[in-house]
Order: sequence, then C-alpha cells, then structure tokens
Amino acid sequence: MDEIGTRAVIIGVGILVTLIIVTVVIFEFTEIQRAYRITAETDISFEERLDELDKYRDSNNDFTGLDVKNTVAKYKENKLIEVCLQDGTLRCSDINIDTRDYNKKYKSNLEQINNISRIIFTAR
Repeated sequence: MDEIGTRAVIIGVGILVTLIIVTVVIFEFTEIQRAYRITAETDISFEERLDELDKYRDSNNDFTGLDVKNTVAKYKENKLIEVCLQDGTLRCSDINIDTRDYNKKYKSNLEQINNISRIIFTAR
C-alpha cells in the first residue's frame, strides 16, 4: 500500500512539472511572437516611408506646382512629414499653389530634423 502512495505522488509531481514547463514554453512563444510582430510592422513602415520619400532627397527631378500641391495635401495630416516651400522665405504651413502656377517647375530636397522629415520645394 505504501508503494502505491509513493508512485501516485511521483506521478502527480511529474504531471505538475510537465504542466509548468508547457505553460512557460507557451507563454514565451506568445511573447516572442508578439515582439516579432511589433518589430516587423515597425521595420516595414519605416522602410516604406524611406522609399516613399526617396524621390524628394537631393532630387534632380522636376516637380510641377500641381505635384507640390498634391504633396502638401498628401502629408497635411501626417505629423512626421512636413512640406515646405522656399521662395525667398521658408514657408511650412498654409502653402497655397495657384492654378496658374501648376506648370511652374520646382526642385526638392529632404531634411531630417528630430525624427521629422521635411520636404522643401524650391522654384527653379
């Protein structure tokens, strides 16, 4: 009878240890999965943002006034991207391109200031 009680305690402890190990492994797996998901999303969004803004960096491309107007409208609500127009003074808000200036040519430059990307258009 004493032998059966000892075996039952050994089996019970074995099951308890197995449950603890399985619980720790599942918990660690979900934490690693969550951390990877956050990292993957961050890397993709940062990379997409760099690719998207690359056309403005030290650009030899010509942008029209309409392109400038569309860029201002696109990034108007984005707190990480600022669009500026330099025509004697640097204006970064209330940029209004008149319809008669739609065909005017602009060059662009991209600056990084404290995690804010600044697209600066200058008339050619």
